Amino acid sequence: MIVLDANPDVASKGKLFKAAWAERYAGVIDYRPNHKLSDVDMRTNTLKFDFNDDVKADVLNVIPPMGAGNIARTAGLTTVDNRWCEVNFINATEEAGRMRFSDDGFSCTSVISGK
Repeated sequence: MIVLDANPDVASKGKLFKAAWAERYAGVIDYRPNHKLSDVDMRTNTLKFDFNDDVKADVLNVIPPMGAGNIARTAGLTTVDNRWCEVNFINATEEAGRMRFSDDGFSCTSVISGK
């Protein structure tokens, strides 16, 4: 399996992920950072990148770039790498006054991933 990441490194819990990959999936997972996707040729199952060679595969699972929505960026509320809004899990309304942020794990009891 090839993991092609647009980021310069694993963005969340990098040491943990890399250790697990090395211990459990050595020779199975090929992690390649700095692969910013520019196009997908669905006819040939080929991924095209800004600065890297094309990659052709039998199965592609393309995940679009993630981050806060345009409304948060326009309002100047993104703080983490200008992609995310900080969330105070004790009082979610505290950080931005009248704005309330939540993510897909806001109401769960598991640990929210982060740097």
